[in-house]
Amino acid sequence: MIWLDHSGHVAEGPASNIFVIKGGVIHTPSQGILRGITRQTFIELAHRADIEVWECNLSPFDLFSADEIFTTSTAGGALAIREVSGRPTASNGPGPITRKLDDLYWKMREDGEYGTKIFG
Repeated sequence: MIWLDHSGHVAEGPASNIFVIKGGVIHTPSQGILRGITRQTFIELAHRADIEVWECNLSPFDLFSADEIFTTSTAGGALAIREVSGRPTASNGPGPITRKLDDLYWKMREDGEYGTKIFG
C-alpha cells in the first residue's frame, strides 16, 4: 500500500518510505512524509555509492514508469516493489540499484556503523 498526500503526490507506505529509480537516478518524496532515520541512511548510502538522489514530488505515474521501486524500513532494509495496482514493475523485483543499496545497508549494520555494541 502506498499513500498519497493531500495533493495526490506519492508520500510513503505504512511504516516505510518509498524510493523510485528512473534512468539510474533515485527519486524520493520531499513532502508529506516521515523523514525517518532509515530513509536518511539510504540517501546517504546512495551518495557514498555515487548514485544521484532527488527529493521531489512523485506522481502515481512515476511508479508505473519506474525502472525500480523499493521501500525502506529499519528491520527490512530495502524491499522491492514488484507490482503497482496489479501491474508488474519494470524490474519485477529487486533491481541492481535496490540490491546494491540493500547490500550496503546490511554491511553497514553488520559493521556496527551508527550502532552501539552491547556486551553481555
